[in-house]
Parts: sequence; structure tokens; C-alpha cells
Amino acid sequence: QVSELNAEIRSSLGSGAVPNDLLDQRDRLVNQLSGLVDVRTQILPDGAMTVFVGQHTLVDQVSSRPLPTSFDAANSTVYNSTETIQIRGGRLAGLLGGINQVQGYRQQLDNLANEVRSQINSLHQTGTNLNNTTGINIFSGTVGASDLDIDPAIIADLKNISSGTSGRPGDNGLATALAGLRDTAMTNLGGSSPTQFFSSLVGRLGQDTNFYAASADSQSAIATQLEAQRQSVSGVNQDEELALMLKYQRSYQAAAKVLTIMDQVTDELIRSFGR
Repeated sequence: QVSELNAEIRSSLGSGAVPNDLLDQRDRLVNQLSGLVDVRTQILPDGAMTVFVGQHTLVDQVSSRPLPTSFDAANSTVYNSTETIQIRGGRLAGLLGGINQVQGYRQQLDNLANEVRSQINSLHQTGTNLNNTTGINIFSGTVGASDLDIDPAIIADLKNISSGTSGRPGDNGLATALAGLRDTAMTNLGGSSPTQFFSSLVGRLGQDTNFYAASADSQSAIATQLEAQRQSVSGVNQDEELALMLKYQRSYQAAAKVLTIMDQVTDELIRSFGR
């Protein structure tokens, strides 16, 4: 749309006209664009506007070039086979930052799931169940929290759960040891127990949420202040324009009244001298 307006503005200026409406439309579009991604603009001598995102030319004198759609959230970049563009602001930067944060939380949750699965399965495999079998896992899955599930052997027969090492009813030594894992420090969890690790993860998520909510409120206030300053320079104050309209209306009415009085006086003079 900016590129199309460039062509219309260039044509209008070439014919000697002043395309204020087209210029306003282009400014509004660039303002919307700046809310999506950090942009820089430059007005050329022929009236066209070039728009840049980093070193990428989004709009030149005659055409537009879309941003690449592949992205690296960790580095806040978009890229294709020929260029990599750093995204430093706008909604796109916020989305990439959010994706990166979520991926970090997911990785920590996967670490927790993998460690709990490994520790419980290793301990459970040493037990003997009521079917007098051993070496059975409690949990299945390999990649993290997303595929954490009960092992099919347990789902098929609950007697495959081992509560002890002897296989006799009432032997609950293994069950007690399994329950104790929740408070056992684990190396792969940074020396924390599963309970401590999960509580820390949830607490950090809450702290980050509060931090970014406060940052969003602060940035929103700054944006509102800057918009008010921009409007004071380039915007239209409706109250001021209405006051000017009333002023001009009263001036017109006063001028019309003067002309009416002059017409009446002239008419009286003509009638008086005519007698």
C-alpha cells in the first residue's frame, strides 16, 4: 500500500498538485507498520518514501519487498537464503521474545519430566510385582513432558506395579523409596529436588509475568505521551478548529451586518436628496 501511494504521490507532485490526502494516508500506514516492526523512513526528492527494516529495504522508489518468513526466536532475527534481519522493536520483536521465553520454560519442564521419569523407572525396575516379574517401567516416553505417559505394561495390568522387591503382598519398601524421590536432590536438576525445581520454575514464571506486565504498562504510558506530542505538532485539535470556525462565522456575520447598514444608509440618502 505504501508503494502504491508512492506512485500516486509522485504522479500528483509531477503535475503540480499538492496531494495532502495521499500523504496523510501514507503517514497512517507507516504509523501502523511501526507498531509491527521497527522501521526507518526517508523521503526522496520526487516525493516517494523508502522504508527500511534494519538493512532490508521494505519499500523502495518503485516496489516493495516482503520480510523473510523464517525466524530465529533466540536471536530475534528473520532470514532467508541471502539475508538475516535483526528485529529490534514492534509487535514482531515481542512475539519472537515471547517464543524464546516459552521455549526456555518448556526446556526446563522437559528436563524435570525426563529426570523424574529416569529416576522413577530406574528404581521401579529393581522391584518385583505381584505377577512375579521385574524390570518394568512406570513411565513411557523419551523427549520430555510432551510424551510423558504411563507405561503400556502398567495400563494393561495394574499388578505390574511393584511396591517392593520381594513381590509379596504388604512389601511397600519400594513404594516408600519412590515417594521419597520427590524430595531427593538430583544432579540433572541443579542439585534441587523435583518439588523444589518445579516450585522454582513456577515462581520464576510468575516473576517474569509481573516484570513484563509492568514493562508493558510503562511502555504504553510512554507511547501515549509520545503520541500526544506528535498530535500536538501534526494533528488537528477539534476544539481549536471549532473556535476558529465560530470566529470566522462571527466575522462574516459582522461584515454582512455592516454592508446591510451601509445599504440602508445609502438608500435613505438617495430618498432624502431625491425629495
